Amino acid sequence: EAIDGILVLPQVQNGNYDEFQKNTRLIVNTKIGFDTKQRIISDLSNVIKKEKIKQLGIAETQIDDLDKGFTLKTINVSENNKEDSDLALGVKSVLSMLLMYVTFMFIIIYGVRVMRSVLEEKNNRVVEIIISSVKPFELMMGKILGVTLVALTQFIVWITMSVVGALVLNTGFSSMQKNIPGGDEAMMSKLDITQIATQVSHSLLELNFPLIIFVFIIFFLLGYIFYSSIYAAIGSAVDNET
Repeated sequence: EAIDGILVLPQVQNGNYDEFQKNTRLIVNTKIGFDTKQRIISDLSNVIKKEKIKQLGIAETQIDDLDKGFTLKTINVSENNKEDSDLALGVKSVLSMLLMYVTFMFIIIYGVRVMRSVLEEKNNRVVEIIISSVKPFELMMGKILGVTLVALTQFIVWITMSVVGALVLNTGFSSMQKNIPGGDEAMMSKLDITQIATQVSHSLLELNFPLIIFVFIIFFLLGYIFYSSIYAAIGSAVDNET
């Protein structure tokens, strides 16, 4: 009862790993997750693979050579034949996922804000007074465009802070990298972290920010106008948010 499980491994007879696999058992006293079971299977598979390779008379160095990865250089001809490192590609992928998430969340958040505004005016009967002065289309477009400008103002502030922060971090990490002496293991690990941070900041600063910002705003505007119109229509058809 003190442990979650026991892995029972039978003895391998004459290199018969099929029989070994058939008689291997994982005994548990609680529910285990699929990921846990797959990790155990993966570990056992790696051990058996190495043992089989050793039986074939292949040395450990040859095994390591077989498992060695392949490094592929990427040259971007549209960016003056600049070489893209794995770190730069990773930064681009993470940034694209982050911007997609931000776009989606803000479309929903600001769309709901339009719906709440419609509900509030309808419940307070303010809309009856407003409609006597403006057309319904003008009223709804005013709401949608007003919230759009609020969102764009917020984005401009965030984008400015992000660019300034990247410049400051890039300068700070570069100066730290020059000042850290070599030799000490702790210092070397700190140097590695600083180098990675410097490379990340360099990769961010090398991106085509005008294009990224332009495309981001276009996607946000098109998605927001579409969804906020749907939210406004829903708000005009119901009496409360629930």
